[in-house]
Amino acid sequence: MSGGRERSKVISIPSPLATGGSGPHDPSMELRVARLEEDMRAMRTDVSAMRADTSYIRGRVERLPTTWSMIGTMIAGNVALVGLLVAAARLLVHS
Repeated sequence: MSGGRERSKVISIPSPLATGGSGPHDPSMELRVARLEEDMRAMRTDVSAMRADTSYIRGRVERLPTTWSMIGTMIAGNVALVGLLVAAARLLVHS
């Protein structure tokens, strides 16, 4: 470094398209744009299918039991099991 600020060099990149009103510089531009339009149609179809799948999955998830309903079911099952065990123990003791 020579004791001062370094100067940054600006590089100009030539434009690949013609600047006049005569159309695209690249003669294959129309083919590429047509291909992009075709790809976009296919993507829209895919997105529509994904939306339908997402709606189906959302409906299935909404029907799943919540954490509290699962905990309640487990507690009720355990209480019922304890009740059966107590009743069985009483029957065995009185026999």
